[in-house]
Amino acid sequence: MNLINKLCLATGLLMSTTTFAAESWMLDKELSTISFQSTKNGAVVENHTLKPSNGSISDTGKVTVNIALDSVQTGIDIRNERLREILFQTAKFPLASIQKTINLSDYPEGTVTIKTMDAQLSLHGMEKTISLKLAVLKTGKTIQVSSVEPVLLNAADFGLDGGINQLKDIAKLNSIAQMVPVSVTLVFEQ
Repeated sequence: MNLINKLCLATGLLMSTTTFAAESWMLDKELSTISFQSTKNGAVVENHTLKPSNGSISDTGKVTVNIALDSVQTGIDIRNERLREILFQTAKFPLASIQKTINLSDYPEGTVTIKTMDAQLSLHGMEKTISLKLAVLKTGKTIQVSSVEPVLLNAADFGLDGGINQLKDIAKLNSIAQMVPVSVTLVFEQ
């Protein structure tokens, strides 16, 4: 192979690698958050947050978001510790993850697109399909994804009901709701 053919081949490989990188989207961890609510004694609702540890949208549309469960923030240190150790068991299950494949061309530039879609949620060693209603805004080199309505997760579907019952007993509560509303705001940048 002569020098010109080698240079053309190398340039083509470099351009295809650059195109692949330019089409991938990385999660901005600082601008992204997952929030959930707990309801105790039937009437007291409290807001909590989790931070994604990483995430991306590949050039083929595969969306992956990993959530660091020890990032839980409830506003009370001892409750954060109890959620980590008793509910989430982060020593054994440090991450939750959401996976979905999308077609990026379904989200036109500069327009908010609202879609209901199924995604796979892995949490506490279990995987379930969840339905999400999301607003997606793609502008320039940013894609912002936000819940239109919260996803209701049943703690028992992910084996978290035992941990909730332990937390109820420790805090001497009459009840902690097993249905948990979860909302997301995710920002991906190219």
